[in-house]
Amino acid sequence: MPPARASRLSTILEGPFWSIRPARILWMAVLGTQGIATLIAVYGLFMAPLGWRLAGIVWIYALVWAVVTDRVKLLGYRILDPTKAPLLAKKTPVDRTPQIAARAYELYQLRVHGESQQDQDWLEAEREIRSIPPADPKVG
Repeated sequence: MPPARASRLSTILEGPFWSIRPARILWMAVLGTQGIATLIAVYGLFMAPLGWRLAGIVWIYALVWAVVTDRVKLLGYRILDPTKAPLLAKKTPVDRTPQIAARAYELYQLRVHGESQQDQDWLEAEREIRSIPPADPKVG
């Protein structure tokens, strides 16, 4: 019933299974086939009938495992993706003080050496520099 179908649909995406809504036709096909399979299992066409209680247990089991396997998939992508930082890597903070100081000096010079506003220049430079994402130290 649902576990295999949910697992297959989940592996298509690199994000969580709910991150992209499936096309209406796919959604209808999955729900239709799962509904028919549930009715076959409940009423026992070509098999001993399960009943609604066991069918409900199977559906709950399938939905729980769909969420669990999706989390495992996301963890696998996180571990195996070479473009992302390793999962347990320490993140060292980037010191941007030299960049901020240089930009504050540029702002001072743009004012044509007028009245000293070093605090405002520093805050403006810090706001500008911190809004720019840090460059990757590994890239030359």
